[in-house]
Amino acid sequence: MIAPLTDFPLLVNDVEATERVRAAFAARFGDTDVHEAPRRSGSEDFGCFGEAAGVPSVFWNLGALDPGLFADDPGHPEAAVVSGRAPGVHSPHFVPTAPDALLRRGVEAVLAAAGCWLGVSPGSR
Repeated sequence: MIAPLTDFPLLVNDVEATERVRAAFAARFGDTDVHEAPRRSGSEDFGCFGEAAGVPSVFWNLGALDPGLFADDPGHPEAAVVSGRAPGVHSPHFVPTAPDALLRRGVEAVLAAAGCWLGVSPGSR
């Protein structure tokens, strides 16, 4: 018999919260840098946080792979991982392209997402 070690609920982004965060990201980064990720199966513990707190949640991805690895389809970088052209983010071989720029963009994303709930303009610094 196989016994599961962990069990996570289905991760589903809140529709209204997702649109609000997407709009904040588009205002901060521009529409060309904001893509809707395709639905995929798999497990993610992030869904537990919003559920436990009883609040809407939005899971987003932060582009960390070399765009040259998926130039034919910029909205779907996971194709580079699936095809073996790049390691996934949970791989010990994963190294983001331009780590300093990625960290800066990640902080900007968190601030934009928080700002849309706190009434702070996405373009303000």
